[in-house]
Formats: sequence, C-alpha cells, structure tokens
Amino acid sequence: MNKWLLVLIIIIAVIVVGSIFKDLIIRTAVSGGVQAVTGLKLEMRGLHVGLSSVGIKDLKLFNPAGYPDKIMVDMPEFYVSYDLLGFLSGKAHIKALKLNLSEFVIIKNQNGELNINSLKVVKAQKEAQAAPGKKKAKAPEINIDRLDLKIGKVVYKDYSRGTPPKVQEYNLKLDEHYENITDLYSLGSLIIVKALMSTGLASVTGFDLGPLSSSVSSITTTAFGTANQAVNVGTGVAETAAETAKETAETLKRILPFGK
Repeated sequence: MNKWLLVLIIIIAVIVVGSIFKDLIIRTAVSGGVQAVTGLKLEMRGLHVGLSSVGIKDLKLFNPAGYPDKIMVDMPEFYVSYDLLGFLSGKAHIKALKLNLSEFVIIKNQNGELNINSLKVVKAQKEAQAAPGKKKAKAPEINIDRLDLKIGKVVYKDYSRGTPPKVQEYNLKLDEHYENITDLYSLGSLIIVKALMSTGLASVTGFDLGPLSSSVSSITTTAFGTANQAVNVGTGVAETAAETAKETAETLKRILPFGK
C-alpha cells in the first residue's frame, strides 16, 4: 500500500475517532453539570458540538420516583459557548449560556411533597441554612459571562387532595439576561427563584425561597424581561395576573438585589 495513502487513512481514522470521543466527552460534561445541580436523571438529543460551542435540542429533566408526572423540565434549546483554552487548563469559563425552558412542572404529590425539594441545589441550600456552623457542600465552580434565560410556561399540579390534580398554568414568557454567575448552585437557584416568584407559586406552595435567594445576590441582570405577564388558568385559581405581578414585584424588592 502506498505510504501516503496509509497516512491519509490513519489521519481520517484519527479524525473520526476523535469526533466520536469529543461528542461523548461533551455529552458527559453536560450531563454531569446538570446532575450536579439537580441530582436527577436527564435525557438529551440533537447534540451539536463545535470547536468552542455546544448546542443541544430536546433536553428533558425527569422527576424522581413518587411523582405521577414523568417530566419536570422540558428544555428544547440548550446552547453554551465556552473558552476552550480555559477548559483545557481546568477552569470552567462559559462565555454565553442560553437556556430555553418551554415548560417547568412543579408537583405536590399525594404526600404533600414538592418535586423541587428533591433537587440537589435546594437540598444543599436548605441544609446550609439549617446548620450555619456546619461545613456546607461546595457548589461546582463555573464562570458564566452571560446567561440568556427563557421560561415559557410554569405548571403547578397539586395531587395532595387526590386525582385528578388541581392544576394551575402560568404562561410566563420570561426572557431575561444575567451576568456574573460563579457557580452552578447559583444558576440553579436563579431558575427556581424566577419561576416561583414570577408566578406567585412560592406563597401558593409554601416553598421557602430564603435559602436560594441568598445565593443569587451577586447576580446582575442586564434587562428585566416579561415576568409580569404571568397568567393563571385552571381549577380553583383565585389570583389574577395583575395581583400576581404586584406580589412578585414587592417580594423581589424585599429579597433580591436584582429585583430592585
């Protein structure tokens, strides 16, 4: 065999194998990052890997056992642009992160337990507040220059009084931009805080946002979005969109620096 042909075959083989392993490494890295925040199972499809960017279509986060609905978060778009040299040197530096949550489903099961309380970020923050002297779990460090966060709909299902559940839907259409995120727990906390406060579900569910709000105090917002456009529909819903927006604004002013 011609030696140059052999060299060409070897180069092609290296490129093919490298591409396969590159996709596997990126998929593992993204899965590890999501699970570090949630501790839950996830599924992703449509992975596209560039030299310094990753695009994922159709990412789903599943509820833990004990909840009737299978999916907690439906994310049709996940995009990250990263500093390749930084990652190679061991520093997780994200230039831009785009998260598009089409639906975030919050569930209270038959035992009165909320599915979001099973998230790793929630457990860690609440444990730290309950035992301030105890050494808390260290949040995975990461530097995110810019976060584009979209949340289309938040759905609350209450199974505590039986089936079918009481359902409330909030067409949130939130579209906001943030900077200065330094760890994954702050990222996870921000998403939960925005989803619950922008809909008034913090008070409806009795979920204590205090432990999470403290971890997002250093995050800055570059453009306040459309959180005040939340609309409630469903059985037994008393509050109107205007009342929810007013409650949201007042609570944000009390607990979140970027709410001011």
